[in-house]
Amino acid sequence: MIHCRPLLIATAVTLGAGCVQADTGTEKSKDQIHEYRAALRAVNPEYVAGGGRFEIVREGDEVHVAMTVENLTPGMMHQQHLHGSRDGMGASCPPLSREALDGHPVDLAESRRHSGITLIPLHDDPVSLKIDTDTYPTADDTGGYTYSQTFSWKALQKAVEDKYGLKDLELGDLVMYVHGVPAGTDLPAMAGSLEGVPAHMTLPVACGEVEEWEPEEGAGLIER
Repeated sequence: MIHCRPLLIATAVTLGAGCVQADTGTEKSKDQIHEYRAALRAVNPEYVAGGGRFEIVREGDEVHVAMTVENLTPGMMHQQHLHGSRDGMGASCPPLSREALDGHPVDLAESRRHSGITLIPLHDDPVSLKIDTDTYPTADDTGGYTYSQTFSWKALQKAVEDKYGLKDLELGDLVMYVHGVPAGTDLPAMAGSLEGVPAHMTLPVACGEVEEWEPEEGAGLIER
């Protein structure tokens, strides 16, 4: 029996519909369902005031991810990643206060101080863990986009362990980032980035700390 589960967006935008295979006459118990959410707030709001909602629902081996983001750069592809620590330490979003950063923007190096390294990219194939790709979402002409993807929890765990040596991946310890400001943005010379990648592409614009929630029927982006 095929159960279709529409992904619903609170801003009245429909993410799409995904169909999940299930055994006839069986229901997943509550202890098989783990839900995580993050409220995305602006980082570097003097450049881009991004924000939105992020959600993960893990049901057995299936991981459903959905998010809606707004106030970004229209027509620009925005990289988005889950960041975290290799040593199991908690991660957090960086401070918004420019005084705390001596007036500097929150660049990639600063985000790593608070949130660890990039672990899981969210594009068309998250389990690949490939960072450099052109399949991240692109903002529409209003500066917003929605994203949804479904993949295997076991496959993701194996990929993260193989690449990073992280054996116990805990979704509730991760931080969600959206990156990218316009190419012509006048960034300080000290704004850091990856080698060979312009700083405007990696500058964080939205961040949210992922927290586990009690499953609530129809209460989030992903309807169950």
